Amino acid sequence: LAQVCASVLPSIFPAVMARTITAAELKEHNKNGDLWLAVGADVYDVSKFAKLHPGGAKVLEELGGRDVTSEFFELHRTDVLKKYKKLIIGRLDTASKEAELAKPISAVRFAWIP
Repeated sequence: LAQVCASVLPSIFPAVMARTITAAELKEHNKNGDLWLAVGADVYDVSKFAKLHPGGAKVLEELGGRDVTSEFFELHRTDVLKKYKKLIIGRLDTASKEAELAKPISAVRFAWIP
């Protein structure tokens, strides 16, 4: 029963069952083949996704192990996060409630910064 609960409950109650990840733990995952990124309050394991990333793996490797919320929303819409929510492995312990609730709005697919 414990194994069934452990495998089923996180999909039913993800916010309640999410693993808490410290900033120090996030920082350790910054190498090719072991890449984690935080966007908002969520931590994503992009280790396998890196080679499929349209912008290339190099950019993810350079940002690995960090909170990349501002960098992410400079180039992506919120919809992208919905597409890859299966990559979420936990919640960042330093994420504020305000950051968690804030939803960036962007009608632009890519932003140009002069």
